[in-house]
Amino acid sequence: MQVRLIEQQTKKELEDARLKAQANIEGTKIGAKIAYDKDKLATDTRIEGLKVGVDIAKSQAQQRTQRHVAAQRKPQVKPKGE
Repeated sequence: MQVRLIEQQTKKELEDARLKAQANIEGTKIGAKIAYDKDKLATDTRIEGLKVGVDIAKSQAQQRTQRHVAAQRKPQVKPKGE
């Protein structure tokens, strides 16, 4: 009878230890996923910011080019007396 009680107690202790270890592993997985997601969000945000910056630079370059072309197409008016 006593051997059976010791056996049951040992099984219970092993099961408790297994559950604790499994909970610890799951907690570590969740922590790693959170860190990964946070880093990915920061990286994606930086990439989007760079894309916006490139688009702005392209737009400004196109505007400068258009103004330059328009200025060259304007007939140049000679001052009177020349």
